[in-house]
Amino acid sequence: MNQTKQLFITQLRPDIYLMDEAHEASGYIVVGKEKVCVIDTMNGYNDLHKAVREITDKPIVVVNTHGHPDHIFGNIYFEEAYMNPADNELAVQFVNIPEFAESCKKYGLSMPPFKPIKGGDLLDLGGKTLEVYEIPGHTRGSILLRKGAVEICGGKTENDRPYKWFGGEDMQHPFALEDGKQYSQADSVICYRAR
Repeated sequence: MNQTKQLFITQLRPDIYLMDEAHEASGYIVVGKEKVCVIDTMNGYNDLHKAVREITDKPIVVVNTHGHPDHIFGNIYFEEAYMNPADNELAVQFVNIPEFAESCKKYGLSMPPFKPIKGGDLLDLGGKTLEVYEIPGHTRGSILLRKGAVEICGGKTENDRPYKWFGGEDMQHPFALEDGKQYSQADSVICYRAR
């Protein structure tokens, strides 16, 4: 919907791609033998369905890690998307922003229904299974990577720093990715709300 906001796609591994939308939001494409999973659809500036189809023609499963606009607005290019129901109310607030609704109407697009997904659910993509972990904090319905969450739950937060965003201030936790696996970077960060 905004042709000036470029989408960059980087292949991290033969079956995993990082999407970077105008350096404002990111998402992932995970390709299995039978299905492909799009994790977070970002701001909706670009036709993500078309972008995925340039990689694979396999059936698409869309999963939103939480209900903020920079994770769900690109759902408009798909027929359905999964999200933890604890974030439905939050997501609806953003979907009903007049500018977003008007832009969707202008281009003949609409937000598909959110299908429920929760901790413990498994997504079988064929030869690759994704397991969902709930980690409320950034939002009530946040779901994300297991390793960083385990460190936070284990109290390994001495190097955490404040993270300021439009909803206030939370914490960010840096963590090393799994040994023996190749990533584009050695470390990652997740955000959470300290209680």
